[in-house]
Amino acid sequence: DYLPRFDYYFFYFFSRFFSVLEYGYFYVFLVYSIISILLLFYLLRSVGIVAALYFFITFGYMFIGFDRIRQFLAIIIFLYAARDIVNDRLFSYVLKIFIATFFHVSAIVLIPAYFLCRIKFSNISITLFFVVSLIGFYLKIPEHFIYFLYEMVPYYKDIYAGTKYVENEGFNTGLGMLSRALVLYLIIMFCDTDSKYKTLLLIGLILFVFGAGNLNIVRIADYFISVSIFLFPSFVS
Repeated sequence: DYLPRFDYYFFYFFSRFFSVLEYGYFYVFLVYSIISILLLFYLLRSVGIVAALYFFITFGYMFIGFDRIRQFLAIIIFLYAARDIVNDRLFSYVLKIFIATFFHVSAIVLIPAYFLCRIKFSNISITLFFVVSLIGFYLKIPEHFIYFLYEMVPYYKDIYAGTKYVENEGFNTGLGMLSRALVLYLIIMFCDTDSKYKTLLLIGLILFVFGAGNLNIVRIADYFISVSIFLFPSFVS
């Protein structure tokens, strides 16, 4: 019998459960979507639901929910965990991230975020990181760095090294990328909120610019950028 990777257990269970139905995959997507949307709406009750949903739609998270259903649910769980960072609840944070990994293994990289958010950055530092990331991207420095990382990790070396996953695709490097990055930068600079949220978003901004067009890095950036739903309502007001 086929034994899926642990972060496919729930997906595998629902797939088998609905396999007896015609278009069973549709119901798998439906179950994941219902769970994700219910958790999201419950979270947004105290945030400012209109502005938060506007951000989620315009920044592509709605489409992630239609496509990357496993990671989308992991992102929603991370948003719950992000509040534990602000409230200094390490055990609760690690527990939620552990749960998120059962839906998408990439969530494991979020554990260090709890400690990284203890670092406060000045506006000058934030601007410097932003500018350096843009320069580095256009000089194609990330491609060499990513290739080096893949060469160091056996699993990823076999799958990704020497493929399109190492390269920054040109279709994602124009005005759309720059405008999105600029909005994130402005939110960090001018939103009056907890500095830990700002640090999370700064990490997401750097990853997004640094690895624009690289699917693996952008997927990690999506976790961090999602915390903008806590900041965006305050920013637009």
